[in-house]
Amino acid sequence: MRTWRWYSKLLFALLVAAFAYLVWPTPWRYLSWHEMPIKVHRLTGRTEMLRAEGWREVKASPASGLDPELSALVSETRARQRNERGPARAR
Repeated sequence: MRTWRWYSKLLFALLVAAFAYLVWPTPWRYLSWHEMPIKVHRLTGRTEMLRAEGWREVKASPASGLDPELSALVSETRARQRNERGPARAR
């Protein structure tokens, strides 16, 4: 059997790292609110709730007419994601 050269090992390590970053875990974080499934995109913070017609985006604003508890859950999740990413960089 042929031995691996250094660039083959590097390529393999990069592929494993890319898989770990992009595929696993999935881009969605799944939550539950009153037994209704909710998914939050880990990078964008987009929040969707599963309804009879499929996944629909949830807007967290007082004017949206959402239950205040759900609105607070969405806002808290988005704030936590912003904190996990760290401060925004100046361009």
